[in-house]
Amino acid sequence: MTEKDFAALVVRQSPAEIVDALLALPAETRRALAPIAADLWKAVDGGRLLNEWLVLLPGASTTRSGSLGRKWREQHAKLSLSVLALCHIDKAKRVHWLGQRDAEVLLRRVFAARDPAWRDAWLRHRLRDEFPGVPWSFVRGLVRDGLCRRPEEGDSLRGYLRLMVSNLNPGWSRPGVQYIPLRAQLLADPSLLDDEIWRLFELDTNVFDDAWTRGHPQCPADYESWSDALIGLASEGRVDRRRLLDASLAGVWTSSNNSVLAGYHKLHSRLAPSADELDARETAYRELLGHRTGHVVGFALRQLGLIVRRRPLPGEPTLAAMPPLFALPAKAQPLAALKLVGRLLKQEELAGDLAEAAHAVLCEALRHPASEVQQVAAQFLCAYVGAWSDDQLERVRRFADELAPLARAQLAGLGAEVAAVHPALRLAADAAAEAAANSAEQQWRTRLQALPPRLRTLGGMCGLGGSAGEVDFSRPPPPLAFALSDLPVLTKLPPLLPITSVDELIDGVAHAIEAIDSVDEVERLVDGIARLFDDRPADFAARTQALVKRMYTGALADARGLVLPGAPNGLRDLVLTWLEGRLQHTHYPFWRQVRGPMRFVDRRLRELTRHLDRHGALQPLATPTHAHGWIAPCVLVERLTGYELAGRRPLASDLLQALLRLAPDGRGEALALAGELRGDWAPAVRWALGGADGAHAQDRKQTALWIAA
Repeated sequence: MTEKDFAALVVRQSPAEIVDALLALPAETRRALAPIAADLWKAVDGGRLLNEWLVLLPGASTTRSGSLGRKWREQHAKLSLSVLALCHIDKAKRVHWLGQRDAEVLLRRVFAARDPAWRDAWLRHRLRDEFPGVPWSFVRGLVRDGLCRRPEEGDSLRGYLRLMVSNLNPGWSRPGVQYIPLRAQLLADPSLLDDEIWRLFELDTNVFDDAWTRGHPQCPADYESWSDALIGLASEGRVDRRRLLDASLAGVWTSSNNSVLAGYHKLHSRLAPSADELDARETAYRELLGHRTGHVVGFALRQLGLIVRRRPLPGEPTLAAMPPLFALPAKAQPLAALKLVGRLLKQEELAGDLAEAAHAVLCEALRHPASEVQQVAAQFLCAYVGAWSDDQLERVRRFADELAPLARAQLAGLGAEVAAVHPALRLAADAAAEAAANSAEQQWRTRLQALPPRLRTLGGMCGLGGSAGEVDFSRPPPPLAFALSDLPVLTKLPPLLPITSVDELIDGVAHAIEAIDSVDEVERLVDGIARLFDDRPADFAARTQALVKRMYTGALADARGLVLPGAPNGLRDLVLTWLEGRLQHTHYPFWRQVRGPMRFVDRRLRELTRHLDRHGALQPLATPTHAHGWIAPCVLVERLTGYELAGRRPLASDLLQALLRLAPDGRGEALALAGELRGDWAPAVRWALGGADGAHAQDRKQTALWIAA
């Protein structure tokens, strides 16, 4: 078959006839046609179309097509089949199947004619893609019938399971497709129950926490979640219930996603383990007390609580597993743990290893930031004061001053109780307490005297130094009678030095592509690009060519710096607009768009990028003058004055962020300078600087600006 014959075959024949013709060719002829098919597929995949009359010419070529319509899709599908039937795996990996579902039979025939290594390599390559381009029924058929090996690890396994989940249980009805409950689909392919469903517990997926799916407007009335299906199959004996319980417990150690973790332990709870099943997993529940996620720890405490209501728990190992949970910031889990501690202390005599473990837990509870947790721990320490050794009591006293007032008051009574139990310790304890109090008071007095007089006055501590009104350290400090915005912040912060040349800017961007040192460095780069945007030496393109390539090719497994997927989308487009000299506006799919506060930052960067492309360089208003994002008020007024002199209107998001970054230092001086500003935004700026004239009814169109002010 010649090149012309192959082109005629693609244009005139159906996909089934093409497959028949290609598979009937000798191996040598197929190898000769492989590069022809690959080149033609590449041209059509790029949007070109074979001419209807071109088969009459000596050689096949292509002509531009203005639309990607039905004819293009037909030719693309035919050439995809041809490449898969003829080409080496390196070329075949580029093909993504775009045919109809009824063409799966043809694709399967092509696969059956290829060797097993080729089939495995192509399938694993496609499954690594977020959108494999092949239907689940085709992939599952290859695996079930032994034409391809089931992926066992890595991205191909994750892609295989994602494809299974999205096709078996999408959560909403597809147009023209009847919804089939998940349990019925799993029973129709029972081998899935032997391996695939257990692999879901190794995947970072929220299939077991799909409450959001039930709220979907297209969710079927008889919708059955993965949890519903597995629980039903376990009750019918189709799935090993004990294995399901163990898998749901093991799954909580495999992910850091809260939704995924919640799905695992909710499934375990819905299985309602019996008394024997709870007892068999007591050690696993105890190990979960050291989990880094609060709701997982809460689940473990609830399961242990179910056990302790029926029979005593081993006190020492349970207490030994508790200290890590008091590092959780919330107070719900520590309070629940202390409730369990109370049960354990009632069931055994507090002595030896049990007393040491209980004391360690209560000390960790005292270190928790929540006052309620500290109070409960202090109550236990006082209630069991006779069980603590001298060393244990001394350890409590060491950090008693760091506790909340109520907890400290409770532990203050510990001294009298200790004296009643250990009379010999009374004099030593009193002397140590007095010495500690005097030492602490002197340290605080020294530190307060070192403060500037103005701050001492603001804090209501102006009586230091032995005069009337001296600070009484035995009482809590008075409430602050001033706003925190009155305190200076710029005096101890280093200024941010602007980038002064294109050479420095190129070096800074090159470094930031690989690694970003700080947020302040990003602000310096944004400011440098904006101010030096029009400054392009003759060799600018040659010097930045490598940076452009790195920006486009860097977002892979080794991605860092500016090409990191988590970076704001607008930041990447700003850098590329400067490097290439033309507007770059990447349209990201919804799942890659930033959320929350980063969306505002992204909008500011995109607004700045559009201005630079249309109007050229400018000085951004929101560029910080000092570390941590602060702007000196006088500098902001100077920048706005420069805008007015140049007849330039501030960018909306840029001005908003500048107002949010205003430092409290020198606002009075800046307000005096801002009196000459005349823009419609000027009253809001003066209000932010401390002016008396607030917003009026006519300012409602600038609501965001006034809120920022």
